[in-house]
Amino acid sequence: MDHITPNYNKEYSGSLLGDIPDLQLHGYSDAAFADSVDRKLISGYIYKLVSGLVSHKSTKQSIFTTSITEAEYIAMTYAAKEALWLRQLLTDLGYTGKDLLLIHLYSDN
Repeated sequence: MDHITPNYNKEYSGSLLGDIPDLQLHGYSDAAFADSVDRKLISGYIYKLVSGLVSHKSTKQSIFTTSITEAEYIAMTYAAKEALWLRQLLTDLGYTGKDLLLIHLYSDN
């Protein structure tokens, strides 16, 4: 039996990513204040682009915090740095959409 695969190729003019609409970048960050062993902050983030996971990180930090608010602020700082890097990566790949001017970063505090 022969299998026929339809041709789904599309031709795009311009840059590699320039014509793809709505590449909304969404980030989510969280932090655990401290564990009972060494009292260090555990923080992490994920980033989704068009509902697909494109970046994630979870790590124990080397700094000590005195409140959960401070821990969440530090986690969001690391997540914001990643957002700027991802935006620059998409720009370097040729994406020129205006939807990357605003990057959504969510935290539970």
